Amino acid sequence: MNELFGADPDHCSGAAEASALLRLFGVYSGRYLAAYPTDWVHRMELLAQRLSPVEGQRLLTRLRRAREQMAFQQIRNVPWNGSASWIDNAIRDALNGKRFDALIVDAEGRTLPLGTPTYTVADLDEIPLTAEERIRTDPAEFVRVSKNLLHASVELWFVDPYMSPLKASYQAVLQEILAEAAAGRAERIQLWCRREHAIGPRTGKSEASLRELELALRRIAEPGGFLRKPKRRLELVLVDDEASVNKLHERFILSIKGAIRFDQGFQRLPGSRRTTCSPISVRVHSELLELFNRGRHGLPVASRIQVAT
Repeated sequence: MNELFGADPDHCSGAAEASALLRLFGVYSGRYLAAYPTDWVHRMELLAQRLSPVEGQRLLTRLRRAREQMAFQQIRNVPWNGSASWIDNAIRDALNGKRFDALIVDAEGRTLPLGTPTYTVADLDEIPLTAEERIRTDPAEFVRVSKNLLHASVELWFVDPYMSPLKASYQAVLQEILAEAAAGRAERIQLWCRREHAIGPRTGKSEASLRELELALRRIAEPGGFLRKPKRRLELVLVDDEASVNKLHERFILSIKGAIRFDQGFQRLPGSRRTTCSPISVRVHSELLELFNRGRHGLPVASRIQVAT
């Protein structure tokens, strides 16, 4: 997840090749394409001008979709030598520590001693459609696979029926994720979970228990500075779905931009256990937005606890 690829724009000779390349990147695949050089997209636009009107428009449409899906990632502070080839620039930057997770080059690129996986435009089908992976459940790994989504999103929903700010196994992960979101555009974050797992059946939903949850939310948000900027809000939504037709079941991060599924939710598992994380498809993403962004979830909300700046 969040792999960064570099691709030589000059090795796309038409709309079909460029489309096959671009569909592999963005929030719905979980990997990203470096804008390397910085005018990468402009070079594709110039290619569109050299194609037939139909093919050129097809390429421009694919570029627009790629932008909407956050396919391109800027690389800062990397000089570009205009007199050298793309691959020579890539080799230089790799030797200087500016490494890509993979490169898409010409056929000769496979012999380059970069220590980086390489593909050609002709064998893009060797690249999996998504960057799904199994990760360690330490906080840094949760941040690594969700960083781009956390930075780009104004509003985020964290859904995990078993989540509780009172549980140590969740606290460290949520604290790291909120700290990363604090460095981005996020203004509103909602945590959705079942009341019985957040508070516990023993204490019910007494005022004392709700106050304890509010204090726990602040302890999670404060170290990373999420609540230091104005207009920011963190809300815990407690659902009581035992007798409801609709159930809180899946575990994911959701935003307008995209979504990431975590099979075991946002908790630190014991020992060396791992969890699978994967980008959620455009169709399922749209359905989740209907439920949580537009409020059509049909879930009985027992309580809402909010902390804000």
